[in-house]
Parts: sequence; C-alpha cells; structure tokens
Amino acid sequence: MLLEYDTMSRANLKSINDRARDKINLKKRQLLLEEFKAGIWEVEEYRMKLQELNNNKAVEVETLSAKRARYSPDWDEIE
Repeated sequence: MLLEYDTMSRANLKSINDRARDKINLKKRQLLLEEFKAGIWEVEEYRMKLQELNNNKAVEVETLSAKRARYSPDWDEIE
C-alpha cells in the first residue's frame, strides 16, 4: 500500500514538474519572439537562441532519463 502511494506521489510530482517546465519554456519562447519582433535579435541570432532553448530541453530530458536508469533499489528491503 505504501509503495503504491509513493509511486503515485512520484508520478504526480513528475507531472507537476513537467507541466511547470513546459510553461517556463513556452514563456521563454514567447519572450524570445517578442524580442525578435522588437528588433533586438537578427534572424540568425533568433534562430540560434531558439535552437539553444530546444537543445536545453533535450538535455534536461536526457539527464532525467540517465538518472532513472542508474537508480536501482535493493529489492530485498522492499516488502
């Protein structure tokens, strides 16, 4: 029972974090677009910055996956 609750709690927390990260990334993209429209960035600079934002998201996902792959609980202790 406790293990199920812990699993559900982790899933809910992950969902909340994913949604918050997506919201932040959307705001960053919107701000970048507004800056581009205002003439702060040239086309190539805008594309480069947008690519950086996309790459950062890919790195975050890759890092999280790597952390999960390394985690291995001691199954003998779980009852």
